[in-house]
Amino acid sequence: SRESCFLKMTKHKKEKKKEKKEQKKQLKLLKKEQKRAEKIEKQVAKVAGYIEDGKWKKIAEKLKEHLEEKREEYSDKLCTYHAALAFVLELLNNVNQNHGDLKQRRISTSVPQLRYLQNVDGEDLFWRIGFKPGEDSYILPDYSLPLVEKSIPILKLEIAETRLRIDKYCEGIPRLGKSQEGQDTTTTTTTTSSSSSSSATKPEDGEAKEAKAEPGSLSDVQNRAIGALLGATCGDILGAPVETWRPEVIDKWFYKLIQFQDLPHAGDAPGGTGRYTGDTELMLTCCKSIFVQDCLDMKHMAQSLAEVYVDGDPRAYPQCMEVVCGKLEDQSYLTTASFWGKDGAQHNEGLTRVLPVAITFREAPAEVLDEAVKSLLVISTTHVDGIKAVQTLARLERSLFFLTPDTFDPLGMLDEVFQGCTCVNLRGRIDYIRKQAKDNPIDQAKGIYRVPPKTYEDLADVQQAEALEALAVALCVFTEWWHDPLEAVVQAVHKGGDTNTIAGVVGALCGALHGYDWLPKEWFEQMENLPETGRDTLIQVASKIANLSYTKMGKIKCGKASQHKAKYALN
Repeated sequence: SRESCFLKMTKHKKEKKKEKKEQKKQLKLLKKEQKRAEKIEKQVAKVAGYIEDGKWKKIAEKLKEHLEEKREEYSDKLCTYHAALAFVLELLNNVNQNHGDLKQRRISTSVPQLRYLQNVDGEDLFWRIGFKPGEDSYILPDYSLPLVEKSIPILKLEIAETRLRIDKYCEGIPRLGKSQEGQDTTTTTTTTSSSSSSSATKPEDGEAKEAKAEPGSLSDVQNRAIGALLGATCGDILGAPVETWRPEVIDKWFYKLIQFQDLPHAGDAPGGTGRYTGDTELMLTCCKSIFVQDCLDMKHMAQSLAEVYVDGDPRAYPQCMEVVCGKLEDQSYLTTASFWGKDGAQHNEGLTRVLPVAITFREAPAEVLDEAVKSLLVISTTHVDGIKAVQTLARLERSLFFLTPDTFDPLGMLDEVFQGCTCVNLRGRIDYIRKQAKDNPIDQAKGIYRVPPKTYEDLADVQQAEALEALAVALCVFTEWWHDPLEAVVQAVHKGGDTNTIAGVVGALCGALHGYDWLPKEWFEQMENLPETGRDTLIQVASKIANLSYTKMGKIKCGKASQHKAKYALN
């Protein structure tokens, strides 16, 4: 009909009109893209002309001057500056190897590694190399590609210069126990005279008495207790930002990670650069509970842990303790370990939490110390290997309170640890460390040994999640670097994996043997120090629990169990 024909013609005209409109739109976009391509070609040619005409030297000189200024400006953040350079260099190498991959030339603003750039105002470096800001990323346009190729050798040179500066910085780090002139500025203390043996065997009860310092000063055991707690905390702080990283990545990014970095998952939480993790918070809570109750009261300790834990705490608690602390408020502490299965978790969280028990039970018979450790771990594990690993560490930590650096022998320590350890899996690892050290002496007279790097790979999985693996790695580091506590903690971090736990254990061992004098002043000043938590609280609590000692029979309060008894009394 006439009406249907009219409708068909109208529809056809509309489609033709729509099609022409779409063609004009596509033509417009094509012309726009062609203009953009021509513009890029001109800009690339312009940059290439700079290089061919020798004008690149001026650009290179400006980039070098900029980097030199940054290096001087951030001399107190050399490790962060090195990480920023390494990040940019890795990015440029990826771009240079594959120009056509647009993904390599776009970096999201949400990438965690950008914080190292931001901490040293490194965005300027991005602009000078040719990156442009996008909506949610930095973009490297085509015309900047020639600049990338020429920037790589400059960055490599700057990284080499920064490493020299880091080496120089490491040589002159001021310590708590030394003034700028090198004179000892700490209170005069006397060391234990009963440590004539070079092994790690604890003297018989009554033989070893911690000598008192001059009136008003710290006793030897207080010095060591403070050193152990602060050493563990510093190791936790230093290792936390690179936790789970592989060793080769840490080496590439930081060279020597000897300065505190921002804790990446802490967000805007207080504490900043010196913020510690849940490992130290758990240890501090245990210290407070032991002193307040004047004994190891697990019910009180469980209540304290439940009170201090906050769901989603940015301190990043060990995974198993997040579950345990979340259940302690509603469940009996005797049952919380079962939430990780029949035997609970084998996780290594107990390695840092056990330090206050090792200090207060330092004079107790070995079987009483073992029972105290078992009671401490009842909230998180009943796994035999996990418990024995922590018991082995507690025995070693308390024995170091009766030794001095002058008489300490790392091989003697390993022999004693091996003989006292009943965990087959751990004994095998200790024996392996002992054999590797014996085969690689540096200075036997001074007790200095090295082990091949592959030893660490053989000892544990890369993440060292289990207690016996983490302890084996920590023992290996301590065997190598016991004579240089600062280097020991740094080396522990560079082993990768669970860096804050490994470094925390090594820091505790170094503090128990050397006291606190070895700690860098910079670490001490930057350490978190909030009310009721942090540095000053750790020092106060360490001094208090150092005055608690095993004297006579009493009870370890853990459920209905009373197989062994222990009581503390103020000296």
